[in-house]
Order: sequence, then structure tokens, then C-alpha cells
Amino acid sequence: MIIFAEDKESGISCGINDDGDLFFGNEKSGYTLPDTRENMAYILHDFERQTGRRLYM
Repeated sequence: MIIFAEDKESGISCGINDDGDLFFGNEKSGYTLPDTRENMAYILHDFERQTGRRLYM
């Protein structure tokens, strides 16, 4: 598993799981998507929206 970003306060993280899919969520809820450029942008946008943290990648 590779974690791109993690917010300790909310527990939300995003990255690539062991199956090669992108993931977003915390221990209670989340989702996975196939690893595409468009889905990466979608997940990073969700991370920024949910945590209020700006990502610079």
C-alpha cells in the first residue's frame, strides 16, 4: 500500500492499495477506483474537499 496523503485529525487517507486500485477514506467509510489519471484527480480533489488541506503533487 502506498499512501499519498493522510489527515491525522479526520483519519482520512488516499493512495494505492495492494490490488493496484486508488483508495480514499478512513476506517469507517471509503471507496476505491481503478488507477487512471482522471480518477487520481477525483480522489485528490475529494481529499482536499473533505480535509480542507491543499495538496501539492
